This record gives sequence, structure tokens and C-alpha cells, in this order.
Amino acid sequence: MTYENQTRSDAHGAARSGQQREQMLREFFEDNGFTFMKTKKECEMYGVAYDGTIRHPVPEEYAECGFKYFLTDGYVLELDAVIELKGGDKSGTTEEKVFFDLEKLRDGCYGSCTVLYITEGKKETDKCTKLFTRKLLKSQERGDIAENVNVLPYSQLTQEVLVEVAK
Repeated sequence: MTYENQTRSDAHGAARSGQQREQMLREFFEDNGFTFMKTKKECEMYGVAYDGTIRHPVPEEYAECGFKYFLTDGYVLELDAVIELKGGDKSGTTEEKVFFDLEKLRDGCYGSCTVLYITEGKKETDKCTKLFTRKLLKSQERGDIAENVNVLPYSQLTQEVLVEVAK
């Protein structure tokens, strides 16, 4: 089943909830004067490569296992930042995904862009977010993951914070 088909067959409301969160995030960025892109059409409109900002080609090791590309939740032009939104009030797949994200970060799957993991709702303070952040920081200290990866709670986002972390 493809990602698109999974979204269309949303039996438990996760895709709909995710879309609402993504729209909220888009509005936040746009209200603060940033250009938020999610689609190939938006990237073309601003002259930004879709592959490498929102759709990331995979390293050979991933391709050998059947991965074709990774999609992000958005890209902010002025910050040269990939956005990964982690939100929701339920446990489950979000927790699993963030730990797979650690592997993707170690393997450089997002290229040289700044990566902003924005947590929202209960994901701002839950135990998996805390563990993910600790493991991320340890990996950054060892040099396994680039310093341009940040975890930011949505409730604390401001234009100033975003500009500072994207430097």
C-alpha cells in the first residue's frame, strides 16, 4: 500500500488529524513571514528543488531495502529548513517513527538542510520525545548527527527562535 493510499484509507483519523496539524503549522510560518512549501507545485513556483527539500532521495543502503524516497512535512525557504511535525495525543506509530528518524539523521538522509522537529500537543512533553531528544543530543555530541537538527515544541515557537536555530 502506498503512502497516498494509506492516507486515503484513514480508518482511525490519524491522517485527518495530521492534516489539521500541518495546516496549523503552515499558517504559523506564513503568519510570521516565512514561505512554507509542501508540494511539488509550490517548490516549482519558488524555484526550489522538490527532490532534496521535501522528497529526499535515499542512500543506497535504504534503496537496497526497498525505500524509494522520504517525504518531509514541509520546507521553509527562508530558513533552508526541512520540517518534521510530530504531534497527536495518542501513542503508537509517532514514537516508532522518531526512532527510525534517528537512523535517517545518522545516515544523512536530509542532506545539509536544517531539520526542525516540531512537537505539538502531548508529543511536546511525552516520554518518547524526551528520549528522542536525549539520543539526538548524544549523537550530535559524538558527531554522528549534524548540529543543524533541532527539536522545538510548537507552544514555544516564535519567529526569533526559528531564525536563531536555523543560523
